[in-house]
Amino acid sequence: MKRIILILAISSMCAGLHAGYREEVLADQPLVYYGLSESAGATVAVSVTNTAWNGTYVNNGFVTYGLSGTFSNGPNLCVRLTNTAFITIPRAALVVHDSANFTIEGWVRPRSAGMVNMLTYRHAGNSVDIQFFLAGGTEISIWGGWYDKFLQHAISYQTDGSRWYHVAWTREGSTFRTYTNGALVATTTSTADLSSPDSGYNYRMGTAGGYGFETQFYYGDVDELAFYDHALGAARLNEHYTKAFVPEPSLPLVIAASLMVRRRRA
Repeated sequence: MKRIILILAISSMCAGLHAGYREEVLADQPLVYYGLSESAGATVAVSVTNTAWNGTYVNNGFVTYGLSGTFSNGPNLCVRLTNTAFITIPRAALVVHDSANFTIEGWVRPRSAGMVNMLTYRHAGNSVDIQFFLAGGTEISIWGGWYDKFLQHAISYQTDGSRWYHVAWTREGSTFRTYTNGALVATTTSTADLSSPDSGYNYRMGTAGGYGFETQFYYGDVDELAFYDHALGAARLNEHYTKAFVPEPSLPLVIAASLMVRRRRA
């Protein structure tokens, strides 16, 4: 009978463990989600949600794979982009486009004061880029082509590779919001039509520019890049950020805790 009590105690405590960052993201049904945990030399950025969304590491000789990532709870490998490396994302018109709702989410650890381009694409029928980016350690913005920086906010972040940052943008109707580290930092109202990407020009993470003239390359680490066809709320994005740093108790600790309870009751 005492053995049964011990097993029940372990089972009860395990049921209350945190599911982890990846499970939190998948619960919100992203269209595409890249864990970016590929091995050295990989050319494919594997989509966790659907391999039809698999991306491509461009100039992968300048990608460092298998680095220690963001989390104490969940996936813990990332990649570093240097020089002219970037990631392309297929099926672009199904992600951020026109006036549709969306969420862009990911983790970055900048290693220079240059631009951190989280998403960029060439506007259909226009010679301008749409960019979601951080810059200079001082700002987080959306560049909307002829709309200029229609969402811009001053922030302070380290550019020496010493810290990870969770960044997210959402659109809900005419309201755009920007989040860093789980907190809302900027809101603006705009009827901007972001259009779909130009034919043959995929979404890209880590660079801006197009048609073979990529510029403004990102130098730093990136992890857990996700795109949604709906706007996540502040509570969910905060939960994502928070979940990354909640450690899960190991089974030996659970057993030890159960034994302590048993001894006290003896």
